[in-house]
Amino acid sequence: MRKIIIASFILFSFLGCEAVTEPEQNFEVFAINNRDYFPYVNMRIENATSSIYIIMCYMLYDEENPNYAVNLLLDKLVEAHQEKGVEIKVLLDDEDANVDAKNYLQNRGIEVRFDSDDVRTHSKLLIIDGRSLIIGSTNWTESALNKNNETSVEIMDENIANTYLTYFNEL
Repeated sequence: MRKIIIASFILFSFLGCEAVTEPEQNFEVFAINNRDYFPYVNMRIENATSSIYIIMCYMLYDEENPNYAVNLLLDKLVEAHQEKGVEIKVLLDDEDANVDAKNYLQNRGIEVRFDSDDVRTHSKLLIIDGRSLIIGSTNWTESALNKNNETSVEIMDENIANTYLTYFNEL
């Protein structure tokens, strides 16, 4: 993975027009493209120590395919929660599409909620340990993880992570 240090003006393109606290000038950003997403996120979940908050448009669990990439990520979430006590909360968009993932996670003690029917939550983000934000185009689907061209970044900065934690809690 290439390590990229970017100027703070690019930060605001991720945050939109909303006012945020003064960002650190030396935050770190790591590019996560295409097939790099699965192993990278898998490793970040495995190394989490306190919390993982996820907003995902599509998280498609497939009971019939245990080696399905999404299933492996869900298993990693369950392991972090059950074996290490990591607090995990998930917000999903489409209840019909995501019901299997919701049931799988909830049956293993992980809190899962759906957004309002009045709005489409198209976000794809993870907030890990209050410091790391992984955000981009990648849904948790087999196509996104193994076929599509997808772009994501990890931003290592507590202020930015806290901005998105506030966003998560508002949703």
